[in-house]
Amino acid sequence: MDYGLACLVGRDEVLVPITVEEFVGLKSARSSLFEYLRIEEKYDVLIENYLEFETTVLDFAARSMVLGSGAWDYDSFQLARATLDRRVANLLSGCRIYEDHVKQHVHRACRTSSQTLESFFAEEYDRRFGYRCLEALRNHVQHSGLPVHGLTTNQGWTSLDETGMLRFGLTPYVEARFLRENPKFNKRVLR
Repeated sequence: MDYGLACLVGRDEVLVPITVEEFVGLKSARSSLFEYLRIEEKYDVLIENYLEFETTVLDFAARSMVLGSGAWDYDSFQLARATLDRRVANLLSGCRIYEDHVKQHVHRACRTSSQTLESFFAEEYDRRFGYRCLEALRNHVQHSGLPVHGLTTNQGWTSLDETGMLRFGLTPYVEARFLRENPKFNKRVLR
């Protein structure tokens, strides 16, 4: 069997002969590129979920700025909390999808042991409280309860001189007492 790279030039097909080894190498490289493309797609899911969360918080803060205290009756707070529950749940799920899938894609692309990447994730988990906290919260959301237990709105001047600007914000929060109700929630993270 002959191996080659072919392309059309006008009506003519041009064939550049290659060796079997070159063909196998190109086939492997093509497969690896598709694996890396899949990683990029998962990363896009993760980033878009984060962007949706942030823009939702900004939207509610803008409503607070424009409508003032009239923007926040009981129903408005519950709608904001429920919307942020969905955004946080999506973000946490996107993080888990990325973590789980990237290990598989890198293993297939590099044809190396997946232990190296497993070790990297394990080291980061051990080093970073935020990672442990979000992983525990993701497990809670997946198996037990919702992530956003309340919201606070805030506003204030950045400074008291003429350059000061009025700042508005909205902060979703988690209450540890609700997490403690879940007997499977990571006790080390709770402490």
